[in-house]
Amino acid sequence: MAELSEIDPLFLSQYINGFFGYGNYGGRWWFVGMEEGGGKTIHEIQRRLSIWSDRGKHELEDVAAYHLQLGEQQLFTDPVKSQPTWNKLIRIALSASGVPFDLEVVKAYQRDRFGRWNGDTCLMELLPLPSRSTGDWLYSNLSAVPHLTTREVYREKYAAKRLAHIRQQIAEHRPAAVVFYTVNTWYKQWWEQIAGRSFATGEIDGQPYHTTADAHTRYFIVKHPVSHGVSVEYFHHIGQRLRI
Repeated sequence: MAELSEIDPLFLSQYINGFFGYGNYGGRWWFVGMEEGGGKTIHEIQRRLSIWSDRGKHELEDVAAYHLQLGEQQLFTDPVKSQPTWNKLIRIALSASGVPFDLEVVKAYQRDRFGRWNGDTCLMELLPLPSRSTGDWLYSNLSAVPHLTTREVYREKYAAKRLAHIRQQIAEHRPAAVVFYTVNTWYKQWWEQIAGRSFATGEIDGQPYHTTADAHTRYFIVKHPVSHGVSVEYFHHIGQRLRI
């Protein structure tokens, strides 16, 4: 297995500029996060990029097919293990759809519909490189890619370009709602640029959210699904507001 420093810079650039997430641009409910998860080790990063390449370098992947190839069978085969971030996003989608549900329904949705090519959700990330947390950065050894020396340099280099593409897809496909899932100040500036308008602020269970709308799409900025102290009811209420 090659070291991360040996990854072809052209291939890495193709991934950074060409991979945006999972699911279906025709879906009603879009979720936009900070960055692709995973990437706990160099080996895992290499596997993620290689699988993306082997599967055809799709702009949007099928989340189940991709993760099954990555070896994450527990997320899509019974008994399904609920993924913490997806769990709350699924609760938003189910609440927005107005259907009754419990944890088993959430798990079934994760297994069969969430982030699928034929589903009703689109999962995108402002930034594409896999990273296990915002405090980790394993890409600084890529000396052939100068814009990866630090996370800060990487964000400033690629966020604006990817933002423009996300805006273009929203304008073209007109989803019913777009949910940005972090209220972090640095990311919030990008969410406002994607929506192209200012947000009003509200509160649910003592936790903030922000919302705005245009003629076709409602936009929400919400707490991250694994934020400390945020209840599942917060996400249920966000989903209910998507259909008001």
